[in-house]
Amino acid sequence: TVPRGFIVAGTGTRDPPVVDSERSLVRYDFHAKRMVDAAFCAWDQFSESAAIVAGTRVRVLFPPGYGAAAARHLEVVVQGLRHYGRLYGEYSYPELTVVVPPRAALGAHAMEYPSMFVTSGEWLVVDGLDAAGQEAVTAHELAHQWFQAVIASNEVEFPMLDEGLAQWAAADLLRTLRGERRSAFDLGPLEL
Repeated sequence: TVPRGFIVAGTGTRDPPVVDSERSLVRYDFHAKRMVDAAFCAWDQFSESAAIVAGTRVRVLFPPGYGAAAARHLEVVVQGLRHYGRLYGEYSYPELTVVVPPRAALGAHAMEYPSMFVTSGEWLVVDGLDAAGQEAVTAHELAHQWFQAVIASNEVEFPMLDEGLAQWAAADLLRTLRGERRSAFDLGPLEL
């Protein structure tokens, strides 16, 4: 239950909100099966972009001024759901929420939960550069939707089945999306 005007995200599938007009509150209920973890976030400053990919509703929640970064995250998620789906099986959940944290909440970045993850990245997006690692973090956290969430691996006991496979899958996705060798150094000499 949150004050009216807050954007809410959580693991699982969200029911329609229940509004308490008398107290200016809104209640959100989430339902999920076969999940190894749960989380939620709420903030009254989030903006949202969305897409549908192979029957999965994708939401990207982002702070004011981060629209270009959010579009980049959404592109990686859309392409990543297709790529990972071909390689590892279709995505298991009907919804996926990606949260781009505001500067004051950067301690929450790079965390994965079934059907929701927190990515990373500043507002500045320079076309052709991935200097902040935005795409890499998004690809990695998306890979956790398979390598941790679906196979339910124990990260502490078997880190290779969680972080190792997610990192390998993210590198494979980015190589597929951006080419074998893509970095700031590939732009050539800078004219001063």
